[in-house]
Amino acid sequence: MIRLAVAAFAIALSTAPLLVAPIRLVGVAGLVGLLLAAAGIIAFWRWPVTAAACVFLVEYALALLVAEGAANIVGATAFGVGILVFLQSADLAVRTRRAEVGRAVLWSQLSLWAALAAGMLVTALLAVAAAQALAAMLPFAATPFLAAAGALGVMIALAVLISQAARRASEDGSR
Repeated sequence: MIRLAVAAFAIALSTAPLLVAPIRLVGVAGLVGLLLAAAGIIAFWRWPVTAAACVFLVEYALALLVAEGAANIVGATAFGVGILVFLQSADLAVRTRRAEVGRAVLWSQLSLWAALAAGMLVTALLAVAAAQALAAMLPFAATPFLAAAGALGVMIALAVLISQAARRASEDGSR
């Protein structure tokens, strides 16, 4: 049953960019992502699902590039949450391989994903509002330095998260 959810998310992620830019190249990229997702779903492998998520992300970026439209924070957040939920549901399907996943587990996951989506949307909207207020106060010449500082902050945060995860994994492995 969880594999049906993975397939539904894969279909949604492959067709969403076509709503932004309905051209053949975007459709072909979506088809490649669907084929990778199908291989991962059928064989219970994580790597094709991860590759499919990357293809879906490239497909969405390509559609935005072709459409040359303004960035839509709600659409981008929804697409990002869709990729996250797609990867999480695929991971759950791999971990529960051939086990019966009941409705209680599915409803629990769906409520978790809905709360996550709402939280991410609120956070994104607050970040945009804060960025607009900050942009009005700062001179244009300071923006490259702020962008570099933000990128450095994200890289440091990722390094800390990865090192903590590696430390926990090595502690779990030594037990």
